[in-house]
Amino acid sequence: MVPNYQDTTRFVTVVVTDEDGLSNYAEIELIISPGNCPPRILAVSPTMDCLIDGQQLSEDVKVFDRDLLRSGSSPEVLTLRVIRPSFLTISPATITGPLTSDTQTVKLVHTGSQLVID
Repeated sequence: MVPNYQDTTRFVTVVVTDEDGLSNYAEIELIISPGNCPPRILAVSPTMDCLIDGQQLSEDVKVFDRDLLRSGSSPEVLTLRVIRPSFLTISPATITGPLTSDTQTVKLVHTGSQLVID
């Protein structure tokens, strides 16, 4: 953690202009946190495959945590788990930094065992 700094929010204005002079802008809220940043789930496949008893399934899930880049005596450790449904697991269930990328792909997995909808 960076000493003597508090979390703060700033607004950043970004402008994009094409070769004909047409432009658009967006104001983006930028949260500056000098300490530990929270992880986020970035992307999941938009639709899951059909789940059939006895067949395996593997779907990509992307997770992000800027702190995965942090080196030093206290590396970032993310623990992932599926809360529901109980027939899905996530692999790997642990990601440990430091890594060269803050975005990692993990898999939602159905092993082919009986489907139990909870």
